[in-house]
Amino acid sequence: MKQFDHNLLVRGEKMKSRHMILLLVATVFLPLKFSMAFDFISQNIYGSFLEYDAYFSDGYGNFAGIRMPDGSSTPSLTLNFIVPEYYIPGERIRIGVAWHTDAATPCYATLRPSFLSVARFGKEHITGSSASSGLEPEDGLNTLYAASKNTTSLKIYEITSPDGVTSLKPFHVISFGLFRAPENSSDTCAGTLTIQGIGLLFGD
Repeated sequence: MKQFDHNLLVRGEKMKSRHMILLLVATVFLPLKFSMAFDFISQNIYGSFLEYDAYFSDGYGNFAGIRMPDGSSTPSLTLNFIVPEYYIPGERIRIGVAWHTDAATPCYATLRPSFLSVARFGKEHITGSSASSGLEPEDGLNTLYAASKNTTSLKIYEITSPDGVTSLKPFHVISFGLFRAPENSSDTCAGTLTIQGIGLLFGD
């Protein structure tokens, strides 16, 4: 009769524990990870290309960011990104803009889509009927409502295929622009519009 090997039993229990941990990860944590509502990627606003009266500012509190003053020009910004490799065609792509104004409130400021460019490796760009086709405010409005001075709010824009047919896919290069139109009658904020953060949201 063979002598009972206590060490073999301990090793067996350890192996069983490891298998249980792997099973738990595979059945619980991985599905939770892949069922997240969306993935978020922060953009560096100081890497933007600015035109007209838009300018970068630093400082504490409400001063840092991209500043778009009231006036006669149309201050604008341009950013771009590459669609990540894990993006699933058909999922939503959104842009979140954190903004505030130093104007007397309540008031409305404008922040409109100016263009959307979708480049594809080895193929022509995807284009639509206008320069801004495929870039729309999620709420359908080109205005930002400021209820309180220097209070941060969020504006969401949605990116879709400019031609409405061709799917957006991983590694597509997307450039987009936003601009303020201070002289438009819908822009009533007699002060500076400041953008302090821009992020990308992939998924639902």
